[in-house]
Amino acid sequence: MNVFCLGGKVIGSALAWELIQTFLAAHFSGALRHKRRQAKVQALVDCEEVLTRLAKAGIDIDALAAQFQDEGARGFVKSWKELMACMASKREALK
Repeated sequence: MNVFCLGGKVIGSALAWELIQTFLAAHFSGALRHKRRQAKVQALVDCEEVLTRLAKAGIDIDALAAQFQDEGARGFVKSWKELMACMASKREALK
């Protein structure tokens, strides 16, 4: 998947049209970097399908996401406090 953006204030309409035509006429090269990008887009599609199946099974996706976010934030805060305590003890040891 590619996105094509043109600055309306910095490019004329004739050049913009030529660039768009060239962009749309381009063929998929099959290069590894393009295949990786294509796989990432497919993974997003696959995720949407999984989320749909979970919702149909009665799982509240929004509640689950909120729970994951809360657990992740609590885990980050815990790790941050441990790091700050470790740095403080090392600082004291250097005095």
